[in-house]
Amino acid sequence: MATGNFSFLLKKKKHSLLILNLLLVAACQHLRTREDIEAAKEAEKAETPGGPVAPPKYETQIPPQPPTIPPVPHEAPPVSSPIPAIPKIGLILGPGGARAYGHIGALQNLSRLKVPIYGTVGIEWGAPAAALLSSKGQVYDVEWQMFKLKDDELTKKSIIGSSGKPNDVSSLREFFQTAFGGQKVENFRHPFGCPAYNIAKNQVYMMSRGQVDQLMPYCLPYPPMFKAYNRNVSAVRELKMAADYLRSQGANYIVLVNVLGRDAGRKTLVRDGDSAESVMWSELASFYAKPQPGIDAAITMDLDGYMVSDFEKRREIMQKGAEVSQKTIENWARKLGF
Repeated sequence: MATGNFSFLLKKKKHSLLILNLLLVAACQHLRTREDIEAAKEAEKAETPGGPVAPPKYETQIPPQPPTIPPVPHEAPPVSSPIPAIPKIGLILGPGGARAYGHIGALQNLSRLKVPIYGTVGIEWGAPAAALLSSKGQVYDVEWQMFKLKDDELTKKSIIGSSGKPNDVSSLREFFQTAFGGQKVENFRHPFGCPAYNIAKNQVYMMSRGQVDQLMPYCLPYPPMFKAYNRNVSAVRELKMAADYLRSQGANYIVLVNVLGRDAGRKTLVRDGDSAESVMWSELASFYAKPQPGIDAAITMDLDGYMVSDFEKRREIMQKGAEVSQKTIENWARKLGF
């Protein structure tokens, strides 16, 4: 009997030791070191929304950055710039007095090649031609209206006379009223503007609203033909402003038509070659012969020895303009896909 009890106790002891071992193994699997506890706390902090985020225990190597390249200063674009997929031509008709009748010849070539004009800016005597084109979009109307300025009226008003004094541009108000018939720029078929420089305020304005016959006197005057109108003269150098205005109206390719020619300084544009006006026009012609910011292409016409005051020869100037611009415009239009 004693032997049976001892055997029972031994089996019971072995069974207890087995259970104890199993408990110890399970406990070891759940034991965590101090480092494990710390890491768990850090992870818990990082996962808590809105709570502090513990910094990582390692450093990230930031790759070296390339040196900063300073911006390239703005430079004048080349005479010929990349052509947009759908060109919207903004046309600037430059100054030139009577030579501005050469613009009509260039417009005839553009019309013949069916080059659409999206908007215009006219400078000095380029202003009425540009306004007439934007008004209806018809080149023949530009020619018809511009030649309503009769020879006898020109002589009477001393535009081509020998008084030696500049005239008041308001003497052409009748011509402006006949040509534009009280139209407002807002009602034009295409956008139009003309820059005027206010001497008193030393400020340039883009005249692009209102009745045409009333704003034209602000844009047209320039020596030697006309004195300032209400202290305003044509802003003959504002090509960048003209280009910016046309782009603001939706044009994406700006073309300058220059009737002052390439031979600036070699031929006088005023009868008195030693006068201050002659120096002004020669220097202005030199300015227009150079690439200008905002201008994508230039059509430059050499109109022989015609003066800025040769209004009695305006029919010849128009025909010369058509002749000398034909090839240039054909090559240019072909590049644009017209």
